[in-house]
Amino acid sequence: MPSTTGSPYQGRLSRSAKSEFVELLPATRSFNGCIYIYLTKDQDDPGKLTIIELWERRDHYDAYLSWRTERADMAELAMMMGQPSWRFLDMWCV
Repeated sequence: MPSTTGSPYQGRLSRSAKSEFVELLPATRSFNGCIYIYLTKDQDDPGKLTIIELWERRDHYDAYLSWRTERADMAELAMMMGQPSWRFLDMWCV
């Protein structure tokens, strides 16, 4: 089983968010170490989005985040959703 890192990113959705994610996600899914990425909308607050990602190792995610930051994608994401709330989690397989 791979070492896993999740990074829930919570924020408010802008009207253009879905089309932006359609453009951005293929590169994320093909990035070295990405196992999956899911975008979820809160059932009780549909304007709230949580992004949940699973990576083989945290250094893969760190490399991905650096790449996205260099491309200014993170600044664009912050404009769509506000500042991120980062949390890193390990799967606890019980």
